[in-house]
Amino acid sequence: IALQETHIIDKNKHLLHLPGYKVYHQNKDYVYAKSGIALLVKNNINVTQHITSTGDLLFQKIIIKCNTEIHITNIYKECDLRLSAAMVEDISLTNGVQHILVGDLNSQNVLWGSTTNSTSGKIWENFADDKDLVVLNDGSPTLLNTRNTLTSVDVTMVSVDFAPSLVWTCLPLPGVSDHFPIKISNNININKRQFSPRFNDRKANWLLFGKRISDLNEQFPTSSNINREAAQIKRILRKSANESINLSHRPKDKNNPVWFNSNIAKLIGM
Repeated sequence: IALQETHIIDKNKHLLHLPGYKVYHQNKDYVYAKSGIALLVKNNINVTQHITSTGDLLFQKIIIKCNTEIHITNIYKECDLRLSAAMVEDISLTNGVQHILVGDLNSQNVLWGSTTNSTSGKIWENFADDKDLVVLNDGSPTLLNTRNTLTSVDVTMVSVDFAPSLVWTCLPLPGVSDHFPIKISNNININKRQFSPRFNDRKANWLLFGKRISDLNEQFPTSSNINREAAQIKRILRKSANESINLSHRPKDKNNPVWFNSNIAKLIGM
């Protein structure tokens, strides 16, 4: 769980607690109730390192070990911070491992659903290009601001080769925050009986498929980074297919009656 704007001060650090989770909290200053970020990790997940920022841009990173090594970075850019390329370069990314970067960037860019590109939004875009990162956002607004308008400021960026394994979902507004919760899940099926849904092209709406490809292609600018451009094309095709082609369904499991055993199976086979 990644949180931004925790507003935790020194005397109430103990309030940031969730049973069964380790809490990693960071803020520039614990005197004033502003800013603040936190990562909450289940106790059974092996966290090998926790890295915190020391500059003007607030971020923290944890390294977890499961089947592979994953680096998760949580970021909060304050609204009044004049972001520079040097600040984002402080977020060092190790080559050869999977990266997930999440946070409230308070920046506008068409890559994540904004209608314009702000100066800080272009800095984040260049950072993603340089680091071979893909923006997972699907264009959904992530913030209902004080003017009662919707905008996109909460961004998820991941390693190019990690992107196909992840699903980004913006959940309904909970009512206790002006930001929409974002869920990032692994789309690899881990059930004992493996099932991979396929697109049913016999029931495809090809006109809609072509139109969505054209529309999305116009929304996302072409990147000079070939890996990022290939990942973007794959994302456009996948999103277009999801909206226009039905998926096959998992067949229902056939549960054998309690009296069925291997001897009866042999008799049936005779």
